[in-house]
Amino acid sequence: MGYPNRKKQFLSLLCLLLLTSCTTIIHPSSHFTSRPFLAVHKRSGEVLHLAYETPSLNWQLVSNPILFFNDQWDLIYYLDQKLSVYNSGPITFYGILSKELDLNMVNLYLEALMPLNGHLTQTPLAINIDGQATLIYQFEFVRHDNDDQKTLNQEVDRFLKKIDMTQSDREILKQVHDLLIESVIYDTGTYLLRSEDNAKSWQASSPYAALVAGQAMCTGYAKAFAILADKLGYPVITIRGSAKGVDHVWNLVYIENQWYQMDVTLDDNDVLQQADYQYFLIPVHKNLADHVLDYGLTMSEYLALANQFYGLNNH
Repeated sequence: MGYPNRKKQFLSLLCLLLLTSCTTIIHPSSHFTSRPFLAVHKRSGEVLHLAYETPSLNWQLVSNPILFFNDQWDLIYYLDQKLSVYNSGPITFYGILSKELDLNMVNLYLEALMPLNGHLTQTPLAINIDGQATLIYQFEFVRHDNDDQKTLNQEVDRFLKKIDMTQSDREILKQVHDLLIESVIYDTGTYLLRSEDNAKSWQASSPYAALVAGQAMCTGYAKAFAILADKLGYPVITIRGSAKGVDHVWNLVYIENQWYQMDVTLDDNDVLQQADYQYFLIPVHKNLADHVLDYGLTMSEYLALANQFYGLNNH
């Protein structure tokens, strides 16, 4: 991760403090002290937003900070930071929103951007600040599986040690592509019974299923590829739609100053026990004839989402 020089970062923070101190909706008083909460960009180290953590004294939410979220991106970046040090169980936090949140859209974004499968819920609560009723929300990110994060991290490290980083970007991603295909079998049994056993279906859709258990459905392949590519420094997201007429998940990955589509699942030829390359690094402007984005976001929306998240200015 690259970091800007300290002088530039300090001046950016100072400007944000001056601007935000006049507009925060948490009213200052002798009973509450605020300190800045910084969200730092995943790649560049740039300070992206300033929120306020207000330590609770006599509130009903003892010891829980109240965060100010200016928009959905504040929320997404905050959750990304929390997941980067995640162990197990739901992630619960409290916040004030400057405007109404489209939770369905946020969950679509989280599905694309986050390495772990889960969904965000929000519950409105009212508390008293300086005699004034204030609406805050309890947010909870709930995992769809009960996988052990420590074991997953160990397996990710084991996979990455096999990658020859002296190769070109294409060759590095080809190694990731081929290692996954060599290590993972498509979980046909769970796929056929997915409507009858949601819990098992979610387990087979996790990166743990691919990297640790060695048997997964398409989301497991895609999430595993996303974790490995991200650890290697490549911007990557998962996208949802259908392929060959059935629900499907695959990836977008960024190299050579452009986004490419990558479908490791459909390149895994279990019958021949070898890798195909029909869906390996296909430029996004070339439509995959048997892939359709029919779930909620268009390709343009996915690209805008990915560029915003990774701080890319083109494509």
